[in-house]
Amino acid sequence: MNYFVYYTLSAWSYHISRASFMVAKKWWGTSVFDQIIALFSSSSFKSLPREEQLKIYDQINQFKKEEKNFLFVEKWLATCFEQLESMQLEKVPRLTLKKNKRKE
Repeated sequence: MNYFVYYTLSAWSYHISRASFMVAKKWWGTSVFDQIIALFSSSSFKSLPREEQLKIYDQINQFKKEEKNFLFVEKWLATCFEQLESMQLEKVPRLTLKKNKRKE
């Protein structure tokens, strides 16, 4: 099987982009893999501009190169996920209920 097809099909199975899968695949078989997939499949991550996504990819790749311990990476991923979710909540327009003023 062609690697392009393999990466694309694998990414589709996790509902993430091919680039995201290529970053996450480096962590396959570790306790961090599921957290990385959860981060990449979140709607808040997908709504980020491409430049911001690349920064996160680079940081996760850097952790792998430096062979950081899994506890450190798990904490970083949890913090990143929380920040992305809070950014997403800030973007959601708040609905206000208008009070109906009755004429008496």
